[in-house]
Amino acid sequence: MAAARSLVENGRLTKRRDARGPVQSLVRPLPGSGLPAGTPLFDKGRHFLDPDTSTALPIAWGFIDPSGPVARRTLERLEKLWDQRWTGGGYGRYHVSSEPDSPGPWPFASLFVARAHFEAGNDRKVRRVLEWLGRRPGSKAGSWFEFYGPRPVPPYPQVGVVPWVWAEMIFLVVHHMLGVRPGEERVRIRPRLLAGLPSMEASLRLRGGRLALSARPARGAERPAFIVGGRKFPYRKTGLTLPYPADGQVIKVEAILPS
Repeated sequence: MAAARSLVENGRLTKRRDARGPVQSLVRPLPGSGLPAGTPLFDKGRHFLDPDTSTALPIAWGFIDPSGPVARRTLERLEKLWDQRWTGGGYGRYHVSSEPDSPGPWPFASLFVARAHFEAGNDRKVRRVLEWLGRRPGSKAGSWFEFYGPRPVPPYPQVGVVPWVWAEMIFLVVHHMLGVRPGEERVRIRPRLLAGLPSMEASLRLRGGRLALSARPARGAERPAFIVGGRKFPYRKTGLTLPYPADGQVIKVEAILPS
């Protein structure tokens, strides 16, 4: 029964199992569902549920080891979602054959995968997503559409600018790159520079106070460390835990990272 409840199949994460236990790998649209003709889900042939970008989230959140074999195999499979039936980049939400909307890339789903790749140390794949987002209409204003691609029929124009994309971008920057991980009693700080990024600085509100965080690589013979208010702590890959600032207090942290 444990295997039937697991979302790991063939050494990688899968989308879902049916009520009997086996992985549900196909979906069949019901007649009269009201979806417009011309969407991939109504094409002839089989409609696959995997791969699905939701399987990147357990990797991004650290529910499984991002450097382990399950994460590696899952991320390898997710590469099938890049440029499925389009060109120019971006990940689809899931296998395009089961898409009830138009075929095309989705920014928030692409950021799911970017976050997982960052935790796995695949910086080139993270940059690929960020550079793709930087080329999208609306990027200079930070106003990304929910989806980039043709809609099958009117009246469904591509006008949705959703906060979900910004939420995923904030997760990528604050949770993963700056490595600020709030807990119940203390906050963990575990920054890592994306390859090619020379340094980072941020000022973040933490309850009633603020965290002023900077991160840079060690220079010359300098040893990696965390410096908090002039006091130096040894660098650890797992980061540094600190109490929350008091109301109105600013905690200054300088992270000197391995070069």
